[in-house]
Amino acid sequence: MISLVTRADDAGGCISANEAILEAVEAGAVRNISIMGCGAELEQAATFFAGRSDVCLGLHVTLNAEWDTVKWGPVLPTDQVPSLLQPGTSYFTPTPKDLQEKGFAIAEAIAEVKAQLERMRSLGLHITYLDEHMGVGWIASNGQKLRDALATFCEQEGLLDVHPIPFSRMSPVATAIGDTPAEQLANRWVASVEQAGDGTYLLVTHPGKIAPDMEAYFHAHTGQKPGEVAAERDTERLAFAHTNFVSECQKRGIRLLRYDEVQAHG
Repeated sequence: MISLVTRADDAGGCISANEAILEAVEAGAVRNISIMGCGAELEQAATFFAGRSDVCLGLHVTLNAEWDTVKWGPVLPTDQVPSLLQPGTSYFTPTPKDLQEKGFAIAEAIAEVKAQLERMRSLGLHITYLDEHMGVGWIASNGQKLRDALATFCEQEGLLDVHPIPFSRMSPVATAIGDTPAEQLANRWVASVEQAGDGTYLLVTHPGKIAPDMEAYFHAHTGQKPGEVAAERDTERLAFAHTNFVSECQKRGIRLLRYDEVQAHG
């Protein structure tokens, strides 16, 4: 049996992300949505995804703000989580590495994660699992790993901690058939899982749109230009929503799963 857990990250971050993820869900391609509890467009995400039974919703623990012109800050008042902030600002440090090097308090991080979860639940979002934006769980403070604290938090809140799930590894496919980049990407996903053989695989994506709010996602210091990230994420949206991705998975016997289905099947 070949199973594929399809996940879309960064819902709630901006309107274009919400709309693109909704398209992928409606196409039957995305079965798990990781939502940013501190996102500027969380309320809109809730109108799209609250009450849906065809997808799993997750808390996408967000403790950094990586883009040059788009920044996120804590749900809690800044004076309650000062160690999580970029010095002199009201938003998070750019990367988890920056937060680690600056130093932070585990207690403040968990308090903020709890506030993000509570904000999501208050909007009617039924949160099933927890994952980490940019893998933030690896950082530590005073010898304690944030990931261990997050595991305890999951137990307390009744959430599935997806980090320890032993997914199989997909075999990379160098080329794929298709007339458009989106078709090529969709075919590459399917071929990679199929060629890798039996197992349960994870496909993490970031569907988006070519729109001003997503074109603001870029890193100028790496030479990245405004619009490049938007174009990449738009290709993922089209690969899910406007190609034969779902039908090809069905034809080849690849099951698209939610995280709770993986848990149920052991």
